[in-house]
Amino acid sequence: MVNKPLIKTPTSTEMQAYRAGIRQYAGRMLESAKKGVGSSIHAVMVSDSCGHRCDFCAVHASSMEKGKSITLELLNEAASKLAIFAPTLITGGEPLDHPDIEVIADRLPISIISFTNGFSNVEPERCVGVLNKIGRLLGQISYHANDRYGEEGNTGRLLVLKYMLLTGREFPLKFLVKFGEERKLLLSWLDTLEALVFDEQVQSAIQNQRVLNAVLGLPLVKQTNFQVTPILRGTLDSDLKLISHGGRTITRGLAEIPPADAVHGIMLLPDGRLNPYLFPCRYLVDPKEMAFASICDDKDVIKKRLREMVLAYIGPMANRTDAELDEEVLRHASHLEKIADMVVGLHSLLKTQEVRLKILGIHRELARVLGINFTADEHTIIPDSVCDKLIQEEIEHYNLHGLDYIKPKI
Repeated sequence: MVNKPLIKTPTSTEMQAYRAGIRQYAGRMLESAKKGVGSSIHAVMVSDSCGHRCDFCAVHASSMEKGKSITLELLNEAASKLAIFAPTLITGGEPLDHPDIEVIADRLPISIISFTNGFSNVEPERCVGVLNKIGRLLGQISYHANDRYGEEGNTGRLLVLKYMLLTGREFPLKFLVKFGEERKLLLSWLDTLEALVFDEQVQSAIQNQRVLNAVLGLPLVKQTNFQVTPILRGTLDSDLKLISHGGRTITRGLAEIPPADAVHGIMLLPDGRLNPYLFPCRYLVDPKEMAFASICDDKDVIKKRLREMVLAYIGPMANRTDAELDEEVLRHASHLEKIADMVVGLHSLLKTQEVRLKILGIHRELARVLGINFTADEHTIIPDSVCDKLIQEEIEHYNLHGLDYIKPKI
């Protein structure tokens, strides 16, 4: 039995190191910006439309008018005026819903589709055709249980998952969960696993080693640890979203220093407006408040306005007081406590009869398809001791490396 997680309070030495690192890195970026800011397109929002309507999505919550998709003419105009940074992030809205997403991806030198939640409108023939051309560009598949779908589930996401399995491609699967909704997410994922494992096409192809490896690599099929991305909303003065990196959780907050090359970066919006790419939490700021220029403006005007916005953002960051930076560190420790609580809750669910029976059914079906003799004794489903060990390892990791996630890389 694991006790309630206790995340250690940062020491004065750790706080001092954090303050020094932030100021040094922000100072360097400030100097770079003062000398001159370039202007290159780092990201393209191909559409602000999405049929999923996830309740934590900034585009869905934004006050900006929806329904716009970037045209090929606008993209060509932007490419002729500004440099295109490689790799270019393709984002949305739902990127896969753009009618010319394949052409857009082809016209960018190197591109990555930063995320997808699956097609909003499922037309199997068209969807498979799109994935045949750009499936290799998918940066991550988002999985959560907070969209418009009910018991029927997100069929557009299921189609993408099934395609990636059948082609034997590796793909990052990123789970997003709200605190207190761990059970909802876990049961939703197990329903998705059942749909995939019992699918006739998947079963027919599973003798292919690449397909089998892809199936076995899905969370809760062979691997035990269930990696998630917590979403914190309204717990502090400003929202904070956490993303998973290398199997661990790191913070991305409004106070975080952005990557160095982002100083020169621009995000192109579907209507031709330009946003600075440097904001690490773009989804927390209404896009209408971020636009500093339009692609129709003169290139020198774009560079001037971008420089002004960069300086206005980085300057206050570099000049924060000791008390402000210390408060940031303590706030981070508080978030780690919440994350640890969630980890305990999630792994504790793996001990419940309801979850274990679902996993057992999935494993039994896989064994049948593969022609393997199956008994429950030979396939013990995540013993309590294993769950407790996983929980303890996570807590120890947060205590050992917690502040590493918000230290700037100098």
